[in-house]
Amino acid sequence: MAETKRIVVNGKLLDHAMNGIPRYVCEVLKALDRIGSDRYRITVIMPEGHDWAWHPANLEMVKLPPCAGWDLRQAERYARECGALYVQMANRGAVYRNSVCVVHDVRPLTEKPGLSGKKWKNSLKYRMGFDLAIRNSREIVAVSCFTRDEILRLRPRFQKPVTIIGNGWEHLREIREDDRVFAEFPGLRKGKYILAVSSIAPHKNFRWIVENAKYNPELQYVIVGKTDTRLWSEDTGVFRDHVVYLDYRSDEQLISLYRNAGGLVFPSRYEGFGIPPLEAMSFGLKVWVSDIPVMHEIFGDTVRYIHPDRPEVRLQDLPEPAGRADQVLEKYRWAAAGQAWHDLFCRL
Repeated sequence: MAETKRIVVNGKLLDHAMNGIPRYVCEVLKALDRIGSDRYRITVIMPEGHDWAWHPANLEMVKLPPCAGWDLRQAERYARECGALYVQMANRGAVYRNSVCVVHDVRPLTEKPGLSGKKWKNSLKYRMGFDLAIRNSREIVAVSCFTRDEILRLRPRFQKPVTIIGNGWEHLREIREDDRVFAEFPGLRKGKYILAVSSIAPHKNFRWIVENAKYNPELQYVIVGKTDTRLWSEDTGVFRDHVVYLDYRSDEQLISLYRNAGGLVFPSRYEGFGIPPLEAMSFGLKVWVSDIPVMHEIFGDTVRYIHPDRPEVRLQDLPEPAGRADQVLEKYRWAAAGQAWHDLFCRL
């Protein structure tokens, strides 16, 4: 009988705000927990003092003492001592060579950090993590073909396997709705507002919404997202008039905002995937996304496209998409992502 493989997954982000990369880590692990397997044993490691709201049935949870450089000094060390495959899903690499790393996007490698010392530091940190992933990982997982192609464009000599495992949307079905946001903001016009959901960062291009609002005075725009002040200093003070900024909202409140929206706009200049349009589709909303390559890969002809540098457009005048949203929702599911990770673990 073959020996059961040991797999150690870095779960440090599991108690972070559930958006983007933390969402991916959380939902992939939930899907793997539901699948279960006697061919491998997954241990999820977190720093002591961190907690995950999920109570897994088939995943082992281990807490390790917090310290500076925890990923290297604790997480990788633990995987090495166990002789395990180490999985880092947080858009960074590992020194330990028996590893698989996920690249969500390579945006920091495509833009200049400017004069800010903070941005230079974070850009350098990302470049080091990216090159560690490229050099040391047994295999890379990318969340889209676009991200894979970006890796190959930036590192043309890279020859290791790249597996595409995308995102999903079913997490919204597990959460109870909380509509108290409408009592907190009584001016929100149910069924009339256009929702925008994302972290507040320059490449998310929220200024497009501020400008576009001038051409659509009958519409109300509602922006949900938090600024990571460690990375950005984007000024949310530009959101004014019929552009309402709600800051970060819980999943429970976000569901209520989706259910009562008239559509979602996603004007981002750069994405590795883009979960909010997928979430909006699951509620049957109209969706407007940037006319950039990754959006065409994921959503094809099921959404309306906007130019990220041309806000002077009336959203309601754009033609209806020809494709069916259910085809996208069927293709990009957390259950499918979990199965793809299961197949990867069985193969390695």
